[in-house]
Amino acid sequence: MKRVWHLGMVGLLLFGAVASAGLVVPATAVKATAQIIVPTTGPSDFPAPSPEAFDNHSGFRTQPNYVASNAFVDWGDTEGKYQTFLKSDETVTMKASFGKDGSDGQYTLGFRTRIKVGDAPAQTSQIDIGLSASQEHGSQPQNGVKWAPYWTGMPNDYLHYQLTFDQFHLTGPTWISYQLEVDYHLGQSPVIERSYYSEPFWVLVFPADYTPVIEAAPPVVFRGQSVSVGVAGLPVGVVPDYRDYETQLGTWTPQGDQLLFSPANGAVGASRLTAQIDVPEQSRSAFSYSVEAADPVVYAADLPDVRGYETGEAEFELRLPAGLEARNTEWQLNGEVIKDDERFTPSPERLVIRQLTREDAGVVTATANYFRLSDGRQIAAGLASNPARLQVSTAFHVKPNRRILITAPDAPEGMATTPVRLVAEPDVSLRGWPEWESTDDTRLRVTKDGNDVTAVAEAEPGTSGHVGLTARSEIESADEMLAADLDFSLGALTGPAVIGPNELVRGVARPMQPFVAPEPPLDDGLPVATTYLWEVSQDGQTDWTLAATTTTNELHRLAYDESWPNLFLRVRIHSGTDDEVVTNTLVVALRPPLVLTDLRYETPALFWGDGAGPTAIRPTHQPSDMIDPEWATYLLDSGEDGAAVASVGDDGVIVPRGPGQIAIGLYANLADESAAITHAPLTVTALADRAGRIGETVTFNIPEEMLTIFEENAYSIRAVKWQRVSGDGEKTVFAGETGNSLTVALTPQIDRKARYQVEIVLRDEIWGTQTVLTSNLATLTVGNAPVLRLVDVPNFNFGHEKNGEMQAATVEELIHGAYTGQTPLTEVSPTNLDWLLSWPGQGEDKRLTVIDTRDAPTPWQLTVSAGQLSHASDQPVVGAKLGIGWLLGRDLELFPVMTMGDDTPVLALNSEARPVTDQNFTSPMFGFLSLPPLPDAVSGNYHAILTWTLISAPTPEGM
Repeated sequence: MKRVWHLGMVGLLLFGAVASAGLVVPATAVKATAQIIVPTTGPSDFPAPSPEAFDNHSGFRTQPNYVASNAFVDWGDTEGKYQTFLKSDETVTMKASFGKDGSDGQYTLGFRTRIKVGDAPAQTSQIDIGLSASQEHGSQPQNGVKWAPYWTGMPNDYLHYQLTFDQFHLTGPTWISYQLEVDYHLGQSPVIERSYYSEPFWVLVFPADYTPVIEAAPPVVFRGQSVSVGVAGLPVGVVPDYRDYETQLGTWTPQGDQLLFSPANGAVGASRLTAQIDVPEQSRSAFSYSVEAADPVVYAADLPDVRGYETGEAEFELRLPAGLEARNTEWQLNGEVIKDDERFTPSPERLVIRQLTREDAGVVTATANYFRLSDGRQIAAGLASNPARLQVSTAFHVKPNRRILITAPDAPEGMATTPVRLVAEPDVSLRGWPEWESTDDTRLRVTKDGNDVTAVAEAEPGTSGHVGLTARSEIESADEMLAADLDFSLGALTGPAVIGPNELVRGVARPMQPFVAPEPPLDDGLPVATTYLWEVSQDGQTDWTLAATTTTNELHRLAYDESWPNLFLRVRIHSGTDDEVVTNTLVVALRPPLVLTDLRYETPALFWGDGAGPTAIRPTHQPSDMIDPEWATYLLDSGEDGAAVASVGDDGVIVPRGPGQIAIGLYANLADESAAITHAPLTVTALADRAGRIGETVTFNIPEEMLTIFEENAYSIRAVKWQRVSGDGEKTVFAGETGNSLTVALTPQIDRKARYQVEIVLRDEIWGTQTVLTSNLATLTVGNAPVLRLVDVPNFNFGHEKNGEMQAATVEELIHGAYTGQTPLTEVSPTNLDWLLSWPGQGEDKRLTVIDTRDAPTPWQLTVSAGQLSHASDQPVVGAKLGIGWLLGRDLELFPVMTMGDDTPVLALNSEARPVTDQNFTSPMFGFLSLPPLPDAVSGNYHAILTWTLISAPTPEGM
């Protein structure tokens, strides 16, 4: 399988201008003294400087520089080259010389100047034509440049001008850069044929009335925060010398022209700051600026962490340095705004929280406006403090032997009472003796037992429910009364009372109502993990046998020996770390059963799911002399609750819930008070979904378990109708398909949205009734035929990134070999520009996709070859290389680099190696293109063709 795709370089719609890198300040070591670091490259919106004049080539002989005493100064390669520092009311006289070779017919057409003030866009002057030696250049002179008389001619032009700065109205120190441009024409043509650009000249200009200002924003800093402090509004490269700050208050780290202040943990205080800016001599006398903050420039504050105890108080306080005040404070606890109420008392600098709970633990913050008291000025608005931790601990707790108390009159000894004692945490000491209180003295009494740390809780016989116990005490570390609560559960073992008190039908394990033991109390609002051991005995004294184990306090099924004359039941309860609780003993009466046989339904089987019907069925016959019938569902062979399969109502109507086999049980009181029970089997099932691929067949079947229960219970199938239901609900009957199964051929024309259904006409051969069963709508999932296919191949458009946008390469870059690919591909990035790049963000056609849906696939391989790269005019590019890759995690994976024009394919992917998954692959692709220098490069589009070949075969040796 072959796919070809065009490899275009939209990025090579070429322009004549050459763009240089942006402003770059070299990294320097941190120094304690003031510095001025001059940029080493020109602004990004200045054309790149042209080569200097050499041999017979035109160009600048000397670059723009200032003169002293009317004599040109050649600074050579010293630091002073192409730079000066001065004030805005000063001027600087500049000169440059330009050499040209007149033999090629070049003539000066005019001059331009280019100026960039700070970060503003560069401005370029208009060109002047028709110059003479006596004429001042610039019928439209540029702001800030005043030209002096000059002389033009062969072979050199001498350029003389003056730079001024007042007209820029600077408000702070600013870098201003200048560049000269010489434009030429050939012969008498008035059209610019070639332009030459000088090196940039940098001037650092200070306003004549400049006064430095030291700032910090915000000036208030809390624990864990940082703020930049220093002289405001400095340009890149101007680094003051900072002194006289409080080193004990925190760390002061030089960061560019600022200091990064981070307060020490818990530090509170204020600091002033002094700054010195030294400007060295450079064409003018040296000068300096010094500034000292009259008021503190930065304030360190803290909101300390607080530890409190459950039921007690916690107080948070903003710790502020002298002379600072907080107003309009908003307090938050765990992100929720605090309002003033009975638990919370917020004020500008304090927050009190009462009746602490474990849920209060977390983070407290204060957001406020801050004012300096010396002048009343607001220095920070809406400033958030550090997050302070609120830790809520338990001071003490009540420890009982047990929390379930048995209140039956015949409760085992000791089960109705329990000792309770107050236990303090290891780091807490109690002060005085605790006070004990029951929330309901009529059900639970508390008596002292000789030691005020210990008491006795006693349940009142015959009561039930939950009752709380509270112990209050003071502790040494907090001058407040704290409390600990505990919940008790009171009750007794009880049994069903439908037929008679605590009665079962002999031989039936499931009572009509459950046996109920006392439920466990709550612990912090959550149920306690509890195990119930249900034991039976035939005499209530000895030979207790474990009959069931549950994790709830209800027993719905009781196993016992049907031959026993009597049945006794009790429960052993294990709850949390409490001692074992033994309940009272129940005497369970066993009544003889009366089996009823006349319970039968319209159908012993039902479908469930979308479209199934009927959704409920009624009994066809049941005893007429019943009083208060009771219905229930059972899982066959277990006696457990079968409600997940079906539910049965008070009138015996069954509603299917899910798949399974159950029995419908009927209990009743008859007129002679004998217990009655009978069962009817029921199967709930569904017509199963099917799946297949085009070219195959699938078969739908009436479920086998449904057919079996029909036969076993004397129901016969009188008719079967299969039908297809379309997406809009239209039904189509399959003529002639009347058996228990339906076979469907999967053709390309099949309706993939259709579902399938069967209708069964069922007859009850005993009672002679007839019922129509409609199945659920079964889904048929149709897959495509197995295939190996190359679905997507990438199309690449090459260029390079500049200022976050894709830019075209230029003719001059191609001529000089700007994209020769010296950087290893594993290190290439959008800012590493010696490769032309194409990455997925440029368009939607960059994906490579191979799909393999075969059941037993053989290995496959994908190769690619690159055709000759050429211009639209068929001009070939010899030596171009192409790399293609994708991202695997964070790593760049690459195909072998190809030489364009070499038709030898390279192995791109094979199904037996990463990143192919389950024989499939899809990923956006990256492209990398390197070009040799192209002396004959022209503008326009260059293109090539990539050929992708997908073969179902093992990877050949050597590939």
